Amino acid sequence: MEDLELTPEQEKIMLDTWNATPASPPSLPTLSKAIFGLELDGRTKEVRAIKSCLARHSLKSKAATVYEPVGLAELSEQQKEYIINNAATMNALEIAKVLFKNESLSNLNSETRSVNEFIKTLNSNVIYSQKELDNVPAGDYFPPNTLDKAIKKVNEYVNCSYEKTKLNAFQKKSIEKLIGYLHTYRFIKQINSYDSIDDRKTFEDTFIRHTYDKPDLEQEELDQYIQLANEIVMGFKTQRRSEQLQSTMERLAKNDTNGAELSIKLSEMIGKISTEYNQCIKRQQDLFGDLKEKRSTRVSKQLKENASVLNIIAEWKQEEYRKKYLKIAEREQEAIDKELEIVDDVENIKARIFGLTREEVRHG
Repeated sequence: MEDLELTPEQEKIMLDTWNATPASPPSLPTLSKAIFGLELDGRTKEVRAIKSCLARHSLKSKAATVYEPVGLAELSEQQKEYIINNAATMNALEIAKVLFKNESLSNLNSETRSVNEFIKTLNSNVIYSQKELDNVPAGDYFPPNTLDKAIKKVNEYVNCSYEKTKLNAFQKKSIEKLIGYLHTYRFIKQINSYDSIDDRKTFEDTFIRHTYDKPDLEQEELDQYIQLANEIVMGFKTQRRSEQLQSTMERLAKNDTNGAELSIKLSEMIGKISTEYNQCIKRQQDLFGDLKEKRSTRVSKQLKENASVLNIIAEWKQEEYRKKYLKIAEREQEAIDKELEIVDDVENIKARIFGLTREEVRHG
């Protein structure tokens, strides 16, 4: 990016703006608005040009307004206990909305930041069980790159009993294409976005079960199968979260009045999650229906094309057989003619005696 320099006219505007309030120097956004008509970011070439010009005149602009965060909200012991019990199933914003009974809170509010800061102080073993910690992936996903490894995946998820040496041509081609599907950038990017081993296995299982026997997928269909597998993972996660919140609500309902009030907030959250889950299931059905229809249409078209080719081959074979039998008949006729020539003299004599022609002898 080329550096920009202020024109003499722009430099004059800058100095006039500066001199208008010498006791309170203008900020860079104010200067950029006076010169360019817009309050520009400090990373733009226009503002860099203003900075350079100010430096030449030994001037320093007023610092941009700095956001001063409001102090953190005070958390009671009861609120801290609630955070510890629910940090595994709810994020800081959700917890803050429940604790402070305020649906309008955002991540920037002091209440939310207080909850988030307290969560940071907790040991992961306090928030998550050992089972959940063991479910965290050790690293990135690496797809199978050999026929043996891909067959092992198919046998695991589809309950097949494939053996490398016993694959027919179609099965071998299908698994070779599956290896290619699993190496696509979007597939790897999506599966590595999950933070649990269970979610990765669910995604991989769904994708392989739907594609292991489809070696003719187009790119659009491949993307849709990746999206379908992702929607199924999201469905399981949403359902799991709803069950955890339901369990938390039932536990709170048994406590004091405050617990009952919190359970009402949780009930509202569960309702939203249920709606989200239903929408997820609807997207799954739509994707599966679309994929099924596309494949059915393509296979039907392919069958028609194959049928046309088979008909042509059949007709060609019939013509070939007809010509073959005609040649056989011609050869048989030639053989009869030769035999007749051999006995022509004798038969001719006999024919003359009995008053018959050669043709009458040949055809009886």
